[in-house]
Amino acid sequence: MTITSNSLISLLFFCRHRKIGSWKARAFSFFCWAILWLISFSPTLSPPAALATLHPDHLVILVNENDPESLDVAKHYARQRGIQLSHIVRLDLTFHETISRADYEERLARPLKAKLIARGLAPTTRVVVTTFWVPLRVNALPQSDQEKDWETDAATWRTASIEMINTIHIELKQILNSLKNESGLPAPDALKSSGPTLSHAEEILGLIETTVKSIKFEIQKPTSQNIPMEQATALFKQLLQLDGLSAYTKHQSISMQLQANGKLSPKQQRSQSQLAGQILPLLLQTPSTQNRDLAYQIAQRFFGIRGVFHLAASEGEQYSHKDSEASVDSELSLLWLDRHEYALKGKTPNPLYAWDQRRAGSASDTRSMSIPTLMVSRIDAPTSALAKQMIDKAIMAEQLGLTGKVYLDARGLTDKEPLGYGDYDQSLRNMADFIKTNTSYPVILENTEKRFDQFGEASQVALYAGWYRLRHYEDAFSFNPGAIGYHIASGEAISIHNPKEKGWCKNALERGITVTIGPTGEPYLDAFPKPTEFFGLMLSGRYALVEAYYLSTRHISWRMVLFGDPLYNPWKGMALAKLRGLQHSIPRFQKLKTFPIAPSEQFFPDPAKSAQARKLKRERLLRQISTLLPSP
Repeated sequence: MTITSNSLISLLFFCRHRKIGSWKARAFSFFCWAILWLISFSPTLSPPAALATLHPDHLVILVNENDPESLDVAKHYARQRGIQLSHIVRLDLTFHETISRADYEERLARPLKAKLIARGLAPTTRVVVTTFWVPLRVNALPQSDQEKDWETDAATWRTASIEMINTIHIELKQILNSLKNESGLPAPDALKSSGPTLSHAEEILGLIETTVKSIKFEIQKPTSQNIPMEQATALFKQLLQLDGLSAYTKHQSISMQLQANGKLSPKQQRSQSQLAGQILPLLLQTPSTQNRDLAYQIAQRFFGIRGVFHLAASEGEQYSHKDSEASVDSELSLLWLDRHEYALKGKTPNPLYAWDQRRAGSASDTRSMSIPTLMVSRIDAPTSALAKQMIDKAIMAEQLGLTGKVYLDARGLTDKEPLGYGDYDQSLRNMADFIKTNTSYPVILENTEKRFDQFGEASQVALYAGWYRLRHYEDAFSFNPGAIGYHIASGEAISIHNPKEKGWCKNALERGITVTIGPTGEPYLDAFPKPTEFFGLMLSGRYALVEAYYLSTRHISWRMVLFGDPLYNPWKGMALAKLRGLQHSIPRFQKLKTFPIAPSEQFFPDPAKSAQARKLKRERLLRQISTLLPSP
């Protein structure tokens, strides 16, 4: 058996962090250090190789060809990690941290795709590494005159549908009162004079659901008699207005009892409604006057006034480009989707998120990645020298171990709303308990409104997570090589290169942190990985940095950025966090039957073939539009 320096280091830190403190363990530790000392001075042995879950051939490195320092950082990373130089992609990019949507498409995304395909790298690339002076943010798409007209038209549809929803609610409430022989009950309030709003419509739709359930309860009472035909007709008329032809299947118990079946069988009705639900998004992906007319016809026919309301509300956001700005890195996760295939507005659910309800506990499903989703990590800092230090410190921590202390800055919040402030606060406390129990890292938990804000107060940081000082870095930290830390607050990665920037990411990188996470704008709380999820996966030693991040972040095409060497894995082979221990200490891990499959090992559709398959499916679906609408 060959003994390598890496295996000795893993054994050493296993003894150390698993709290093995007997005299035998100390003697064995001394023996390992002696052998390691001899290896380090042997001229015939090469330096220990860096540990990584991902293979270097899975990475491409993105460079701003207009900046020699960008290429210098990329080449340094390639040398340190054994990445082929053909995996460095040079692009003609701006020197600004913010890029327009048009420049993102024309100067970054489209040329990158073309070069990956031309070099044969498209099927094997799992990770894109953005480097020094690659733009950080993508601006929102400006609104065209046509989109302004469509937004106005959508607002008209929305107002009309809200008024109709309110009328349907009144009618259904009167039917319920009649069935209960309580005609004297007051009808629900009409719309307020201030005009219909989206929130008011959602509230009325909720009340309608309650009313319909009550009507079904009255109809199904053993003591109830047959509903008079007049009431039966009025009831189903309202349901058809509300839900369109889908009412036949959605309210099948009522339609059967009222003998109100349509011409199609329930199976045919369900199939047609499903087809309509698939076609509607396709029409919105490439909006035109004709496509919008077809969309509203299909929405009204199959999903009623409820469908029209949701379509109009969606259009209003789409054409205004609300919340369509993003980080370059997060947007690159969807590089292989064409521009029309996903909405720029808001967040896109991350297909790799391990706690997705559709995939939780399905670690055996190796085909779980339905679209070719890329992972992206950034090696960038205020200077190119600091960017290269991020690489060197990561490798140093892998070789010598990540030492230091764990600082967790909670606030003593106790509310239990899922993904709320109290939920994240509890995640910090849970992480503190887990690390204390399962490792030898000293843990300093601050569980009040006070922060680590005094100079030198948080020294020798190995891990940090906390909140909340908005865009005002507090110089309390000194970071050991390999340190990982992030501050849960908005806008902490708005700039990395502005000397006057006061946010967490720029200043922590300037002071030597190796890995951090931050948003380029307002991300909302749930955009941050929960500390228990991110650090729990990292401490398991099973995942490289970028994999642990993508398994624990909920959104892509959004505003978050991961800074650090994507291959970094300081605990590989040490298993400081075992699944059973995580399940015992952290409720979120109880939802996982096994550790999730690493994204690099999941099925990855060939991007070119996947795009062709989606195109053919789209064309096939659109050819069926005529089957959904009555002949003129």
